Amino acid sequence: MTESALLIDFYRGAVYPLGLEGESGSYYEHQNTKCVKPLVNLCAAYIVLDCTMTKIAAVTVPNELKIILMQEALLCSRDQAFGVLMYEWPISYLSLKSLVPGFCSTIRPLYDLNFLMTQVHKAMLWTTCLVNAFIKGMQKDKFSVLRYLDLSGYPTSEVIVSYLAVSCLMSYSDNATKQQVQPAITTATRSLNKDRGITDDTFVVKLDALLMSDQALQELAKAMVVISDCHCKLHLCINKLGVTCNGAKKTAVLLREIDHQELHGLCLKFNALTCVDLVGLAPSIKSLVNLTAIDLSCNNINFYLSDTTCDLISEVFKHLRQLSRLDLSNNRIKTKLRRLLAEIPQSLTYLRLAACGLTVTDITYLARSHHCEHLTELDLSENGLGRACTYVVQLLYALSKNLRVLEIEDSFLKDEHILAIEPAVRSMESLLYINVAENVFSRNMQKLLTKAISGIQSMQVFRLSYASDCYLFESNEEESNAQSQNLKELEELAVRHTEKSSQLKIEIIELCRGH
Repeated sequence: MTESALLIDFYRGAVYPLGLEGESGSYYEHQNTKCVKPLVNLCAAYIVLDCTMTKIAAVTVPNELKIILMQEALLCSRDQAFGVLMYEWPISYLSLKSLVPGFCSTIRPLYDLNFLMTQVHKAMLWTTCLVNAFIKGMQKDKFSVLRYLDLSGYPTSEVIVSYLAVSCLMSYSDNATKQQVQPAITTATRSLNKDRGITDDTFVVKLDALLMSDQALQELAKAMVVISDCHCKLHLCINKLGVTCNGAKKTAVLLREIDHQELHGLCLKFNALTCVDLVGLAPSIKSLVNLTAIDLSCNNINFYLSDTTCDLISEVFKHLRQLSRLDLSNNRIKTKLRRLLAEIPQSLTYLRLAACGLTVTDITYLARSHHCEHLTELDLSENGLGRACTYVVQLLYALSKNLRVLEIEDSFLKDEHILAIEPAVRSMESLLYINVAENVFSRNMQKLLTKAISGIQSMQVFRLSYASDCYLFESNEEESNAQSQNLKELEELAVRHTEKSSQLKIEIIELCRGH
């Protein structure tokens, strides 16, 4: 799997919530609008274009205007201005999320992967430039006030994570040498430093880290060991952690060293984890008491073969009292869903169970479980839902008040199932996005479902495949014409039946599989 594909999977998964309030407020959307900025922002945007002007402004303007200058420097990607403004930053704390919008502030990444990659790369540019300026300022003692850089909620490239880890190791080594102390760290020293807290001579970077290489993982693990020593000038605080393509043993080493109080999101996909591996990792995961999101997808965990593993993981989930987002996709669950989810203390808000081999028993449990109370995002794609259609209908009715994102792509649904689920879909009060692509529907059944979806006030995007009728022609030209007509009919239908001011977006793709 390519690095870009891994990035896409990580940043639109359980660990990174998408904005469920639509596309308003997104920096990436507003970049293309003709809205005029306030005069103070226009002036700030002009100043940060020139490094000399930025230096003059940084020492002369009021502190409130320094914040606006930094915002415009970020939005205009003026990396030299970052450093100048950071050296004169008026407070000890600089948070990226307080300066620019969140990079996942829309639902568009659900259906537009190019858009997601643009967001990720833009956010990585911000975090890269800020880290470089922060480390250089720390090394040259240029900061008079700034001590804490918070990049949480934004992607940080693996290269920058390694750079920070190496900087931690170097700062520890330099300070230890200067003070002629032994580099070995004892438990007593760690405990003493925690009691002391962060000193005036300590710098902290809070970040999200996605690790794909063995080298980066080892460097971060070493850094997490030394930062608890009082001689380490630079501290790293990991808010969200993604470890992929490294396996259970290497992952276990890092999880033992990570600050269990600080970690809020954990992604362990594509590590070829088995039931045995998961049992080995369970104690470390269980200790992550503030974890709100966990992603175990795309491994080789056959839950249905091991009641022992199911019971152990259920016990782990029981202790994660903040857990609200969970992805178990591409692991085999088959009849064990109740055993896995029943002990989670509160209702999940995000649940992804794609390609888990779900059975009627699993769907029945989910429809009657406490998770229906607050569940807002549900993905049951690539499961054979056709044979459990009656219970899927029960589930949709149970979720009708709060569900905002529903994905049932490639779920072996056909025309007869549309007739059953259409009333349940119509009852949805808060739905923003529904994905039924890769299911084989005729044009008439598509129209029936489109009418139901158009009547939902909150609805924004309907994703589906071309009707099966479009593939009955012998020539490519006839097929293409049929597809164009298919889309046009659905869009016109949506316009006629919508009762809201905003237009429902029809996102239609090729039907790649027939069932």
